[in-house]
Amino acid sequence: MFGIEIFEVLIFFRQLGLSVAGAAAFWGCVFLFLGKKTKDARSSALWQGVSQKLILIFFPAFFLFGAVWAVIAVSQCVFCISAHEGISIAETSAALIETTYKQYGLYIAYMILGLSGFAVFLMRREFFYKHIGWFFGAFFLIISALLLYPWTPLGSFRHDIAASLHGWHSIFTLGSVVIADFLFIALKFNLRPYLTKIFPLITGGVWLGLGLDFINAGLIFNEEFFPIPRILFMQTLIGIVIINGALLSGPISRAIISFQERMNSEYIPSSLKKIVGISGAVSITAWASVTALDEFRSLTLTYWQIAFFYILFAGIIFLSRGIFEKILERYSGD
Repeated sequence: MFGIEIFEVLIFFRQLGLSVAGAAAFWGCVFLFLGKKTKDARSSALWQGVSQKLILIFFPAFFLFGAVWAVIAVSQCVFCISAHEGISIAETSAALIETTYKQYGLYIAYMILGLSGFAVFLMRREFFYKHIGWFFGAFFLIISALLLYPWTPLGSFRHDIAASLHGWHSIFTLGSVVIADFLFIALKFNLRPYLTKIFPLITGGVWLGLGLDFINAGLIFNEEFFPIPRILFMQTLIGIVIINGALLSGPISRAIISFQERMNSEYIPSSLKKIVGISGAVSITAWASVTALDEFRSLTLTYWQIAFFYILFAGIIFLSRGIFEKILERYSGD
């Protein structure tokens, strides 16, 4: 459909699973470390509680990557691409097969560790949470190795660095915005203790990822930038991400804090909730679209057709938040 190959879709979901799982593992480690550093018991419990909630989004992402990797490996995918800002290096099908073959041992370790952790989580939850820092730390290292290591060298150090950064930055961009939106829902908008502590950290991580993306693009700009609709719209999305991120981390966050302090309550009016929801949907959709468009090399849509589907996708994400919130409330144990 629209020129998109099935393998391009599989590669997108593989990257999505790794990005979200990697972000959950990274921020889980960060929050646990900050919880141990603080001497205030209440703040320590806050950090640890947020870290534990991330397991509810980690495992779905873990299973997504595991399943898609297996499908690609079995079917011997014939096409693979790199980068996320729309300026990237195409790999041959032979290189993808070689990469998948070389990753086999690390993939087995990934699956054994994840399935073992999932079993412990289901049967001995207190024990699992007691050692969750080691679990998250091990997974962040494995996922970083999968994304950073040059499994099929491209012939030049500059291209190898670009190929490594293209995947790894998704942990801090796509993965982190998913984590931020997840926490807005998981914390049930009781945000005053978190807006000044947790979300600024995640926002900083997103800006770091964007910086890595710019470095990656700069390394291969002359060879790989073409003014075609797919790439031009991806640059538009980067602009949307920057503007939206500045609004969410600035005026919107300050408005929430100001309202809650003035009312001396954790209550947030529905108008602000909708603004946060729209901002989160715009951010997630933008980064997911950047990643997807980077994979869909054979896409035949025009600039405005892509824009239409982006708006449609953002609307679906926003409307599905209510369903996701009910599911989360059921399984979060709160």
